[in-house]
Order: sequence, then C-alpha cells, then structure tokens
Amino acid sequence: MKKIILLLMMLACTMPVYASVQISEVYYDPIATDSGGEAVELYNPQNYSVDISGYIISTEISDNDAVLPESAVIAALGYYLVADSGWSSSKDDEGWPDADYEEAITLTNTDAGVALKNSSGSIIDAVGWGNSLNIEAGLYEDTPHEGAAQGQSLQRQQDTDDNSADFTAAQPNLKASVVVGDTELQLTINIINTNPDIDGVSVLTDDDSLSEGSQVMPNPNSQKDIKVSAIMEFPGGYNENCTATADFNSQQYDMDLTWQNLTHAVFNATLELQYYDVPGNYTVTVIATNQYGAEISSAAEFEYLTLTGIALDASQLSCNLISGSSCEIIGDTNMNTGDKVTIRNIGNTIVDIGITGTDFTSGENTLEAGNIEYVFSQDFNNGEVKVLQSIVVQNDVDLQAASNKELSFRITSPATAATGNYVGMISVTAVASE
Repeated sequence: MKKIILLLMMLACTMPVYASVQISEVYYDPIATDSGGEAVELYNPQNYSVDISGYIISTEISDNDAVLPESAVIAALGYYLVADSGWSSSKDDEGWPDADYEEAITLTNTDAGVALKNSSGSIIDAVGWGNSLNIEAGLYEDTPHEGAAQGQSLQRQQDTDDNSADFTAAQPNLKASVVVGDTELQLTINIINTNPDIDGVSVLTDDDSLSEGSQVMPNPNSQKDIKVSAIMEFPGGYNENCTATADFNSQQYDMDLTWQNLTHAVFNATLELQYYDVPGNYTVTVIATNQYGAEISSAAEFEYLTLTGIALDASQLSCNLISGSSCEIIGDTNMNTGDKVTIRNIGNTIVDIGITGTDFTSGENTLEAGNIEYVFSQDFNNGEVKVLQSIVVQNDVDLQAASNKELSFRITSPATAATGNYVGMISVTAVASE
C-alpha cells in the first residue's frame, strides 16, 4: 500500500502534471539495425509520479507513431523508456535496459525530430536534429540540434526550449523505470521555524543499475559528468534568493533550479571527475539556503568504479633491414608521434603491460616472433630486454594513471632470411598491477 500525505497531493494539483515530462534522450541512428534498435527516453523531473497513459510519440513518419499503454506511469525523478518493437533482442548493447514499452516506431536519421504529446494531442516536448527547413513543425524547439553520429544519442543537459543548447551528442546512457514492488512510505514533518529542508539528494548517473546504490564508470582518457538532483522545501516560501550549492571533491558547484512552486524546488548540478581520479566511494554534500540565510545540508554517496585501460599512439610500424642485420624502432613518451610507440594509462589504476605477438610472414616465408625484442625504454642496453612470444607475457611496468611510457622494438633478420615484406601483429594490453 502506498501512502502520500495530502500536502503533496495539493502541491501536485497546482500545475498541469503533464507539462513536466521531458524527452531526455533520443537514440535514432543505431549501429546494428534501425529496425528494433531505436529508442526515446522520457524523464520526470518532479518529486511526484505522473500518469502518462495515452501519451503519444509523434515523428516525421506518423503523428501517432507510438501510443503509451493504459496504466503507464513515470515515477518521481524517474525514467520511462519507449523503444522500437524487438528492442530486447536488437539493441546495440545487451547491457542496456529493456524498454518499459515497445511499439514499432521510425526515427529518421537526418533532418527529423520527435515530439511527446499528451492524450489530447497537445505537444509536451520536442527535439529535432538537422536542418529546420526540412523538419515538420512541432518536432523541434527553437533551433534543432546539428545531429549525432551513428551509435551516439542526443542527451538533454538543460531545458531552455532550444534544442541546440539543451542537447548534446554522446555515447548512449539509456535508462528505464525500476519497479521494486509495493512500498509503504511514511513522511513525518515537524515544522519548528522557517528553516529550509532537503527532502532528498539523488545521484542520477548510475552505470550499474543491477547493483545497489549508484555506481559511476569513468570515461577512458576523458572527463566524466555526474548528474545529481536535490528536492528542497522552503517553509517560509520560495523566491529567487533561495539557493543551493553542492560541495564535491574540494570544489563547490552552483546548482541550477529546474522546478519550483510556492514552497518546494528541485535543483540539479553536474559534477566532474577525471578518468585518473582514484576509484572508490565519493560523497556530494548539498547545501540549501533560504532568503533569510538559514542553511541545511544533506549528502549522498556513489562509487567511482575501477577502470583499467591503455592507449597507443601507433597502429602500424615498419623498418627496413638487410638479411643478417638488425633495426630498432625507438619509442618515446609523446602521444603525438605516430611512428614511435607511446603507451598511455587512460584508466585510474596502476597497470602492468601484457605483450604477445605472431610470427611474421611474407608469402610462404616466415620470420619467427622470437626475432623481435622489446624494452620499455629508449636504450636496449638500459632496461630489461624481452623476446616477443606467442603467449602473453606480463611486464612489471607499474604505469601510473595519466602517465606515458615508451616501448621500443629491435628486429633481427637471420642471414638466411628471404627478401620480402614480412607482416605480423603485436598485441599490447593493460593488466591490473598487483
């Protein structure tokens, strides 16, 4: 049995609830297939659930491309995923959630858009991409976004009614609703004065929906944006002098107001962590300040997951040598020299390096992998020289996060080697350092 106090019901009735639902993400150009691989994510930024029964997904193809079923509800601060028929078996990433609702929809890849309408046909939200001259009216707001590359989605960052400013193209981060069964919620409010209160702080970015709490996966070699939201109460009345900040990782972020009524407000912020920041539990502390200067704080935690990875600045190497002689390909620590191998740690853990290789062939002739040596320095006389093998050899490098290391090769040709272009592969992998 679900219990909701009368005060919250009265607050919900002060504004049309359908106006709050947003299109938060659109995946219109999947990699595997456009049939069964497209999706539209809806988000409810309010602190109460919204009945979206009969809501309509409108596209260039059809004004009623999909109609949401009876009893469709989007939870407070929750998501609802609408996807093409066959999504569960055709989606690009098996790790993505199953859709809350599947129906045959068609999203055009260029100069197109999608609109969310209520059951009466009124437009609630819209996002378009491409040239506005070629997009049907009502399928975009102000200026369409320039568009996402194949395999990317358009993701909402803010809501200013301008698609070009509100959306960004990025790797998909699709979310669906989570139903955990019947819940009894008891809320007790003891009002002593007009001090502000924080009803809850949520970490919206969660890259592992199967685990309890919020888990955030770093972006290799780049910054990770982490979205947080807080629901606040101002018993003395909300006005523009009521503010919210978030203290995180020795930085203070000004939070943006996303919704408010007479006494309540929702503030959001985007926190930043770099790929090399230490994995583990992080805490964000939100501080609410009312117009009288009274403050209150509340905190939320999330886990920054471990990322093990490396990048190389070279993909092809070559050297010329005479039978019976040697040549060296000397590496460096500059990631911008593609003919000199540099290894960069793009994760947040110390790594060792695993190396293996194949024999090198030219027609029917073979140069065995054992003719290639390598060393993690620029001097084969100053470092532990290893011989390339067909099995992975773990090398104790202890490469720190965001650090570079040179990798050099020396190739020796037997005197009996036949003339030819010998081609083979060398694999370099990251191994978590013990």
